[in-house]
Amino acid sequence: MGDPGRETVSLAVDDGVATITIDRPDRHNALDLAAIHGLRRAADAVRDDETVHVVVLRGVGGRAFSTGVDLDVARSERILEDGAAALRFTATIRDTLLAIETLDSCYNCYQNIGISHLELENDEQAEAAFKRVIELRPDYANAFINLSNIYNSQRRFDEAAEASAEAARLSGAGEGATTDPIAVYNQGVIYMNAQRIVEAKAQFEQTISLDPSHAEAH
Repeated sequence: MGDPGRETVSLAVDDGVATITIDRPDRHNALDLAAIHGLRRAADAVRDDETVHVVVLRGVGGRAFSTGVDLDVARSERILEDGAAALRFTATIRDTLLAIETLDSCYNCYQNIGISHLELENDEQAEAAFKRVIELRPDYANAFINLSNIYNSQRRFDEAAEASAEAARLSGAGEGATTDPIAVYNQGVIYMNAQRIVEAKAQFEQTISLDPSHAEAH
């Protein structure tokens, strides 16, 4: 099934740009099993790298980006003649292609896009980006924090309170938990704006217990 030790796919990250390169120009960058595994490793690495904003997928040689799966190698190694091996081979190809196809939907990319829109005061686009983050990774607390800030600034106080509460739950910063007093205080402000007085009072009391000198919470 090819040489799994041969590195025919490389990944380089520079200034937020990840470049994945297929390096089999003699085969028009057709994918043997080693290259397929290499693509999957690269895709997984990019997805986990919070510094990546853009992904570039390229092939070496200039004659072809990639002609697809290297069927000559598959035939020579008799992969397609073994039913179980063929199923594993096609499953590996499918999973790798799915990993590549969804790189444009990596939650880190949308999180960074949302932050950029916030800096430009494009709240509508920022909100859409953070909602996309949550679709891709529902347990990502920072997206809920950013949404709560947007909603609070727009006086959508009930939505802000709900988003902030979910962020607190996901980060383990719920009521009664020991955490950053500033974060606890901000949660209280959002609850206060939403007229959730009892919950706001609890947050302010917790803020004071964490930082007795916090003047605004008194």
